[in-house]
Amino acid sequence: MKIAILSHKEVANYYAANLVQRGHEITISGGGAIHAPGLKPYIECDGCLLLGDEPDLKEITDYMEASGKNVWLVVSRGAV
Repeated sequence: MKIAILSHKEVANYYAANLVQRGHEITISGGGAIHAPGLKPYIECDGCLLLGDEPDLKEITDYMEASGKNVWLVVSRGAV
């Protein structure tokens, strides 16, 4: 399975390493402006893992979900 990891945080490398060890192909993005050519790496993925809740990353996951792709969400809740 080809998975896009969407994160502004350094934890993306940890998740990527674990997924690669399990045989998945990985695309990592830190967000930024969304435009048609920039969506190509995501269109080629089977799904995405969203690490965080940044609006520009959510825009990518919304697009992927609307395209029928798998979307997994990991959001840190912080200390209570």
